[in-house]
Amino acid sequence: MKTGFPERLKSLEAAREPFRQALHEALGAGDDSDLLIYTPADEGALSSTPAGVLAITSRGWLWIEETASGGTAKTEVDFAHTVWVELTGILLYGSLNIAYAEGTALLHCNIVFSTTRIEYYSEAAERIVRGTRGLSGDTGRHTRNNAPGIEKLSFKFRSALYDLTPPGEPVQALLNWPMVTGPAGFWSKCELANAGFMVLTEHTLLVVREELSKGHFWLKKNPHYGKITAFVPLQRLCGYTLRDAGNPSLIRISLHLADGAVEDELDQSLPTSLEADAQVFLEKLTNVVQAAGARPWTMADRRVSLETGAEV
Repeated sequence: MKTGFPERLKSLEAAREPFRQALHEALGAGDDSDLLIYTPADEGALSSTPAGVLAITSRGWLWIEETASGGTAKTEVDFAHTVWVELTGILLYGSLNIAYAEGTALLHCNIVFSTTRIEYYSEAAERIVRGTRGLSGDTGRHTRNNAPGIEKLSFKFRSALYDLTPPGEPVQALLNWPMVTGPAGFWSKCELANAGFMVLTEHTLLVVREELSKGHFWLKKNPHYGKITAFVPLQRLCGYTLRDAGNPSLIRISLHLADGAVEDELDQSLPTSLEADAQVFLEKLTNVVQAAGARPWTMADRRVSLETGAEV
């Protein structure tokens, strides 16, 4: 049945046409899908996205979306070629963005949904990240175990830590930072970097941050209504680079990810005042990844000295 909200389907037979036939053709008689999510079409004023079904199997994930002609288009990717996942929830707008490698190209599958059922897509993100380690099935229950540094988090970010940290993966390190603003004009400011935090667990790096408001605001800060979470499997990380962020009050961390010949970067700007804390966190990240022996690890500092004009 077609509704205005996402649905968790109990079986392939519960999917409406043309998705039912497309799923049977893609998965075959040996169907091992253990998570099926139907996403209705979103026909907004500024853009529209098609209806589709996301299936998570023991081998990978499958997205089948409806075409304008009434047929379907398929994206099918093994976990082995999935690089990282980003989950966005801002007011009623949600999206699940899955980065994957196809040959020598980095591609993205972006699924737009209503946040009324964001927990379905949060589970999908966790299952996909677990799948990159060869694990399938239910991710288990989230716990509310405390983590080092949790007392420094806002209520919203503390809730995110409880809700998004992969079940069964103890927190190894935590780094949080406030929003950074700069003057934009008379009595006005602009946001230079969004508030957020990074969480390092045994197998996963989470980068959680608020949306970055565009434009100027007067006297008081603009409210932020949601968060964006990147789920990064540690075996996809291969190093980091420190860069200038276009403002002396900021530093930028570029996390390097790779899958074979395909490379990607995840950038995050932080207050310069937290550089020492960031270095401690990155050292712990380096130690955890290198201990796993997943891939060669590189570190670089590309910031330019204001005194000499050379890289630090």
